[in-house]
Amino acid sequence: KDIKYDTNTSIFKSFNNLKKFIPPDSKSIYTLMINFGDISIDNIPKCQNSNTAIRVAFKKEQCKNAIKFCRELKNKGYKIFINPMQTILYNNTELMNLIDQTNQIQPYTFTIIDTFGSMKKENVLKLFNIIDKNLSGNIKLGFHSHNNLRLSFSNAQAILEQDSNRTLIIDTTVFGMGRGAGNMCTEHMTKYLNDNFNSKYNILPVLKTVDEQINPIFAKSPWGYSVPYFLAAINSCHPNYAKYLINKNANVEIINEILKSISESKKSVYDETYISKLQKDFTQTVVV
Repeated sequence: KDIKYDTNTSIFKSFNNLKKFIPPDSKSIYTLMINFGDISIDNIPKCQNSNTAIRVAFKKEQCKNAIKFCRELKNKGYKIFINPMQTILYNNTELMNLIDQTNQIQPYTFTIIDTFGSMKKENVLKLFNIIDKNLSGNIKLGFHSHNNLRLSFSNAQAILEQDSNRTLIIDTTVFGMGRGAGNMCTEHMTKYLNDNFNSKYNILPVLKTVDEQINPIFAKSPWGYSVPYFLAAINSCHPNYAKYLINKNANVEIINEILKSISESKKSVYDETYISKLQKDFTQTVVV
């Protein structure tokens, strides 16, 4: 994508910017994320390290072309994570079709994505059971969630408690660092795995990272649960709509009314022009 590369961020203009971050002989898996459509397959070089993975995030309407893109990436030597955003929006037929296409590619991982942090336990387990039953056994199953309803941790626990022989990958971030309401905390999940699955994670280095590296960032650009992000989740809206209204100093009642009025076709993709007009129209209506 045509962006200016800033060495202080992890948003890269090209694969050349990544070279200093991925040692050629590393045995660790380094995972990059691509929003489908941001970069052409022709601009992605052949993989230089078999432990380099790429997560391909895509919307439901992009599914066909995104799967083709994933196949081409795998042919270039990368481990592939297939990340269907807002997985909850797929009906059973669409989900089975996606699983069938995934089985043909044989990626490293297929991930359930709770984009808006709106999934409850029953939603997560319904998706998990369908996917686990029909996905090829050697493909790992992941879970990536946002914490708008503060259910990330409990939803992950529900998945881990299922009777499955499949390798599971649960996404976490240190101190829950992430957009809007943030993500599941690494420090919580490692403690849970130690207590319940006989894992041997040393949690202190994670906590030191929070203390020494993350807290200064959090002080400048905080994330985490808030009522507006909660309202975004229960209205199944992109969290940036809530963020826009927060920045406009709208109160909770106004935020709720505006988010409820967002059309179905606009909920999943943030449109600043659209939310700006809604906010202005609502303000004028209230004033009158």
